[in-house]
Amino acid sequence: MSFSELRPWLIMLLFSLAAFSFFYTNIASAYSLQQLLTLLLLGVAIYFWTLSPLPIAASSLVLVGLILLLGVAEKPEEASSGFLPNAIYFILVLSLISAALVKAGVDRVFAHIIIKFSRGGIRAILLGLPLLIVFMAVFLPSAVARFRILEPIVEQVNGRFGFWQESLFRKYCMYVIGMLNQNSTMIVLMAGGFPILAAQLLKDFGGIQISRLGWFLRIAPPLWLAMLIISFGVWFYFKRNSAPLITAHWKIPEMEAGVLPPRFWWIMLPFGMMIISWIVLDHQQVPLILDPLLLVGYYTMPINGLITNKTVRTYDWENFLLLGSSFSLG
Repeated sequence: MSFSELRPWLIMLLFSLAAFSFFYTNIASAYSLQQLLTLLLLGVAIYFWTLSPLPIAASSLVLVGLILLLGVAEKPEEASSGFLPNAIYFILVLSLISAALVKAGVDRVFAHIIIKFSRGGIRAILLGLPLLIVFMAVFLPSAVARFRILEPIVEQVNGRFGFWQESLFRKYCMYVIGMLNQNSTMIVLMAGGFPILAAQLLKDFGGIQISRLGWFLRIAPPLWLAMLIISFGVWFYFKRNSAPLITAHWKIPEMEAGVLPPRFWWIMLPFGMMIISWIVLDHQQVPLILDPLLLVGYYTMPINGLITNKTVRTYDWENFLLLGSSFSLG
């Protein structure tokens, strides 16, 4: 029996154990009725997004309705509050910017540069990408921004080598810019919820006031070492479960006469300014989402024409609804 066939039974077993621990122990008595209903909705959400035949977008809206029906939220505005945070729109605007860069051919330029410096071999890319992610987190704390920048470049490099969509190379690179990228954010104290929560707990219960540099020096070395070791394990796992890497053509196609795409620098300079502003500006004073919003406006201008109504319509709105409903439940 394959894992996909076993998964429903394993999830049912976990839910049964959770229900048993709640109803036959004193754990449930520590929670209020509203908290118990929230936990119930959490289980329903996991079912909706893993095993349910319902489409993700529809099940996300149903979840918002259940939040209202069970009285977890008293007003409709509270049930849909997950669609208000900046984070969900930050992901949206970065996705639009990523699509604009792909449309402008920027991903092809950077893929060409990466392949050129790797001398046509994938080994240098496979070794260099985890190191790039590890150090990018220091200068660009947003994991979403790093992912949206690197995803089209990885896709382009994968295609340039002639690998198929489920190739070992693509699987590993997606792990690096996805999971490894997300974990690397924790080296920066103000980059996400977990570091801030940990620092607050140290202050409240340990009486320790930790600085950004102190956090970095304590967290970065062991975290980097652990991530690099895990990367080797993930590589060998994918290697065992994937077809061997055989390039369709080792001769990498050159850019036409070294000519860059039209308006390349007019597109890249504002993008680079956005990255620099993220690094140097205080996000307590200047919201992180401000620069991407302005850049979307610039790319939308008729002289660029990189973001249109069609670009917005092709956005992954299923993911938008899933994130919004999960934030509402949270």
